[in-house]
Amino acid sequence: MEYRLADHHIIPLAYTGSKAKIAPLLARLRPWEFLEYREPFVGSGAMFNQIRRFAPCRSYWINDIDRRVVAFHRVLRDDADAFINRLLDIHADHGGGTQELFDLWMGWRNSSDLMDLAISAFLRGLIVRGSEMKCFGFANSRVITGKAITHSKIIRLWGFAELLQGVKITDMDYREVMAAYGQDAFIFADPPYEVAGEECYDHGQFDLGEFTTAIDHCRHSCLWTLNCSATTMAAFSRHNVIVHSMHHSANGHAAADEIIGANYTTPLFETHARDIGTLLHRISNRHNEAA
Repeated sequence: MEYRLADHHIIPLAYTGSKAKIAPLLARLRPWEFLEYREPFVGSGAMFNQIRRFAPCRSYWINDIDRRVVAFHRVLRDDADAFINRLLDIHADHGGGTQELFDLWMGWRNSSDLMDLAISAFLRGLIVRGSEMKCFGFANSRVITGKAITHSKIIRLWGFAELLQGVKITDMDYREVMAAYGQDAFIFADPPYEVAGEECYDHGQFDLGEFTTAIDHCRHSCLWTLNCSATTMAAFSRHNVIVHSMHHSANGHAAADEIIGANYTTPLFETHARDIGTLLHRISNRHNEAA
């Protein structure tokens, strides 16, 4: 089924730490010319979808260590009709969500079946209070306010399924994705933030030192986001760094700052940076000034 996505339809998957609100601005920071797009922490796919729709290139590679996220994107790519029809059946039986559906979700999230895992990923951000690792039960308030499962959220998945056709989807270590050989590759990396850690992700705390090393050794054009702290500012002081104020969903939507880093520049990088926040560091382009 063909479905035309509206410009504001950015993510198919509600996900902690999603870049849905800022993805259009982040996409303006992209290199001007690139043949391949990679995303080692794809999550909701906000940035991937923005690039795929408005700055298309030759090939795409998305990756995540979360097996439910990977299942969601793979099933949506390879079996969209069955996936969407099952979600429509769930919506017909449970409306915006029920306690019974939450109980089913508890089983699906640990299933060995790819379709069950994909369903659990879709439902997680809609009917679950809290996170995967700190779950507080059924989010009835989301149902009452119409923010849970809706017919339109399900139907528009057909549009996102079209964007996934021909896309490479893996569940590798992010460092392998960043280090892999490629010609004119652009990488966007959105790893877990320190304020989230083990409360939101079942893979433990993120190792900033390893990520810093991966960035320093990467031969490709890289754009990344992280929480703003003295540690992260020091780690990336040799790169372009923008400080952006936001509200972090993993921290009760409290105000916080994040950094957006880049190991390249473009002629309009500074202009687009001002639309996002404060540019603290300015570098000459490591790769090509036409980026």
